[in-house]
Amino acid sequence: MKLSLLYSLALLISLFSLQAGAWSDTDDDGVPDLKDACPNTSENVEVWADGCAKDSVKAMTSIGEALCFERVGGGRYPEACSPITPLSIHFDLGKVDMGFEQVPNLNRLVKFLKGNSAKVRIVGHSDTSGSAKTNETISLARANNIKHILTQDYGFDGTRFSVRGMGSKAAKHNKSKSNNSADRRVEFLVE
Repeated sequence: MKLSLLYSLALLISLFSLQAGAWSDTDDDGVPDLKDACPNTSENVEVWADGCAKDSVKAMTSIGEALCFERVGGGRYPEACSPITPLSIHFDLGKVDMGFEQVPNLNRLVKFLKGNSAKVRIVGHSDTSGSAKTNETISLARANNIKHILTQDYGFDGTRFSVRGMGSKAAKHNKSKSNNSADRRVEFLVE
């Protein structure tokens, strides 16, 4: 009996240690290390949801790729760019919450938004696995979720974004391949 109790206690302690480690914040900026894109932020510096300093917007946008988006009415933004940058956030079947593995794609969008004042349409999509009404509802919920993250976690002005749910109208795969996450996505257009 004592051995079983000790084993259970050791297992419980190790589980809590793993949980605590996953959400540790070594630089004390309020962003867990697992989500922190700038893990060595100085003390008392205000940071974005990705852990990078808010006063380093120009430094962040000057580093990395230049994104080129399709405009709602056709054309490109910025006008001289080419080719269109493929940028979408994918979702698990039946989910409207963005998975953690999609954070790099979100960070690419955030860098773009910090570097200019473009208004963006967030367009949600679904696969063909549900009814037309369910697919429309879930695609709109996905778009609204991304808008919520951008406004609440990153502090962007909500008037910069419009949302639209396309349902499965633009699904690229047939019903037999409905578990393909390529159809369960949110895409971005510049207005």
